[in-house]
Amino acid sequence: MKKVILTVGVIFALLTSVVFSYGADSVTSGGSEFPKIEAMTQSEDWFDPSNGKYMFPITPDSPEWKNFQTHNEMVEACTIPEDLLKSISTKDLIQLVLDYPLLNEFRCFNSYEEGLEVLKTNFNGLQELLRRKDGATGLVNAYCSIPVTKASTIPQEVANEVNAAEFSDKKFTSILNQLKETNRAEYNSFYKGIADVNKTQFIELLLSSEAISLSSSELKTYENNFNLKEKLRSKTSLYKNSANQTRATITLKTPSGKVVPTSLYAVDNPEFSSAQIAQITADYKRTYPNATVLRNASNVYNCHSYAWYKQSLPNRVWLNDCGTYRFDTNSYKVVTVPKGGDKIFYAASLGGHSGIVATAGSTAATSTIKSKWGQGPLMQHKTLYVPSNYTAGTTLFRLR
Repeated sequence: MKKVILTVGVIFALLTSVVFSYGADSVTSGGSEFPKIEAMTQSEDWFDPSNGKYMFPITPDSPEWKNFQTHNEMVEACTIPEDLLKSISTKDLIQLVLDYPLLNEFRCFNSYEEGLEVLKTNFNGLQELLRRKDGATGLVNAYCSIPVTKASTIPQEVANEVNAAEFSDKKFTSILNQLKETNRAEYNSFYKGIADVNKTQFIELLLSSEAISLSSSELKTYENNFNLKEKLRSKTSLYKNSANQTRATITLKTPSGKVVPTSLYAVDNPEFSSAQIAQITADYKRTYPNATVLRNASNVYNCHSYAWYKQSLPNRVWLNDCGTYRFDTNSYKVVTVPKGGDKIFYAASLGGHSGIVATAGSTAATSTIKSKWGQGPLMQHKTLYVPSNYTAGTTLFRLR
């Protein structure tokens, strides 16, 4: 997947809206049409009288979440009932948008901007927010209230496992579960820090896009707070800036010798800090509990690079497009019955996704796949247990 780094103060305009096949009905938001997704819950499930707040009734910490086998189930569980969507205040709606359990998926796609488009498509709360005239003011106010997370929020045992020579999903999961059971305060602080980082980057992305228009006073308030946050963020490795992609210094070739154009890939992108790696890896493990983390999050290589170029480390390449490999019929043939080691390509509208068949089922849909999720970890998962836009349709390729 192609990547455009979200650098400080530089976020590109949103790309054209995309539509996914959840159903025939659709809704319109900001001039874009989105499929209508039916809610899995009722309005009364969303209000918590103990704290007087609206909250997602099903989250990654809920027992029900672990029963989900596809991304569509997660999306439906997070869809706000229509009657609540129309009656909820903008302030409460913004809080739900920022608490969206799948908010971290903006890291999974061709760029952060495209990730935002996917969130807009999948989450009716964001669609509704973009229709509200007071949405911009509310977002600026919310942004000003989010604290800058410090690296000290990362539990030492979590950091140690992430930095271990051999990463173990089983051990990592055990550490997180034990932390949750024995020190809930530290566990909550850790994941609140992760959420605050995601919220901050999400609002910066949204307010810098064409989806939101700011008045001069709103823009001034936002810029002043942005600059204040930058001073604080420069002191913590959780906000380490990533430079733009570099020029290729490695020549990529398909198995038959066809050269991949250098415009399609980048080499030696700056890696995340160890603190960022720990946060992102833990974030995805919590969101996708039924997937196995094989390797930590990385900003250096992506799904196409892992599947088509190199599975071993070090892998220095971020491959934006795998078409040169897929269309090289001298190297690969399309097959319908999977076998271990086959390449699988998810024909998504936002650049697609690639993986490798780890365990073959009778069909591609019943197989187990290894794939790298954008800037996230290398995961082993069921074919459809992946971020939404990956599941638009799959093709299997086998080396000749």
